[in-house]
Amino acid sequence: MRITVDGCSREIQIKRSVPVKHWNQAKECSKGKDLLATELNAYLETVKSKILQIYRELEEEGKDINPEVLKNHFYGLDNKKKSLLQKLMIFLKQVVLIYR
Repeated sequence: MRITVDGCSREIQIKRSVPVKHWNQAKECSKGKDLLATELNAYLETVKSKILQIYRELEEEGKDINPEVLKNHFYGLDNKKKSLLQKLMIFLKQVVLIYR
């Protein structure tokens, strides 16, 4: 999977694969309705959501955002673990923004 920010990109490994003939490049998902295709597509959506969540958190914290930073956060290599209170504060700020 590729992460692109401002024209710069990085590849991340999601530890999943699909035969080329079962891949829809235009939609960036697996073709078909079988269980494997459905599970893979759900996993891809989960990964995309996680990366978007990381992006939003970094943006809210006013940090520089680039593909390498997103990749490191996704893999848990950010070296700065947030306390439960910090995570709660970020969540509450997001809730306030949603309901404004």
